[in-house]
Amino acid sequence: MESSFYKGDLSQIIPTIYSLSTPGTSVYVLSPWLNIHVEVIIPWKKTDNEKPFIEFVVSERRRGVDSVFFVSTMARDDKETQRSITELTGLEFRIKVIENLHSKAVIGNLLMYRGSANITYNGLYNNIESVTMTVVNNQEEALRGLLA
Repeated sequence: MESSFYKGDLSQIIPTIYSLSTPGTSVYVLSPWLNIHVEVIIPWKKTDNEKPFIEFVVSERRRGVDSVFFVSTMARDDKETQRSITELTGLEFRIKVIENLHSKAVIGNLLMYRGSANITYNGLYNNIESVTMTVVNNQEEALRGLLA
């Protein structure tokens, strides 16, 4: 399934990917540049539906869906990415720093977004981004394909 999305749609797609993931699994977040304080929108909540991404992933962890973050060595000078790495490490999330990572994706065990948007304010709300949604048949295989 390939779809077109507008600015801000990805901020709703990310929580949807998590919500469709089965407890006991992890969601893989590939974002060379990362801002865990960017707000995501919980589309199934009518009120109080915006929350910082970090609060959302912590609540998902309590539900049994963990997160593994992949960031790039290219962002070593980006203060927000470094702050995000420090905070995620303090919360004992798994983080993998990949040499020159360029792929961007959020891979659940049922659904995957991949495209050009980093998990940053500009990536989710300002930039015109290319986004593809696909059904995930094998999460590990999807991850390997993006890291190859």
